[in-house]
Amino acid sequence: MKEGKILYEWLLKNNFTITFAESCTGGLASHLLTNIPGASRVFNFSVVTYANEAKTAFLGVDEQILTTQGAVSKACVEAMAQGIAKVAKSNLSIAISGLAGPTGATSKPIGLVYFGYYLNGQVFSTDHQFHGSRRHIQRSSAKFSYYYLIKEIIKLKI
Repeated sequence: MKEGKILYEWLLKNNFTITFAESCTGGLASHLLTNIPGASRVFNFSVVTYANEAKTAFLGVDEQILTTQGAVSKACVEAMAQGIAKVAKSNLSIAISGLAGPTGATSKPIGLVYFGYYLNGQVFSTDHQFHGSRRHIQRSSAKFSYYYLIKEIIKLKI
């Protein structure tokens, strides 16, 4: 994947490490980077925190966020991104949480995915609505997490 290689090269150039906190993608975003030879030079670790209890226990996501806004929310992925970066002592983290379907929709639609990022103390996020099968939503979400990050890095001129 082109975005994975671009991010890998950028991480190497800037002497950064990256960590992932994934939910609906189940580790696919991490896999896109670890598939690159030499990824151990930039890849710290990854956790799949599918259950809310895992988000709280491993990432420090406040239960209040999960109760009031839900796991599929901007507040949750931002807390996930901050939490995993803190635990891993990484310069950069990506957090992903969403509804891959085909069931599980609440008041939020299937295919809605939130992406949270921690980059040297800055936290930012976005969301995207995907359509298609569970597998398509998961794969598209993993790839989008890289695409959006690269777009932001270019915009920030880092």
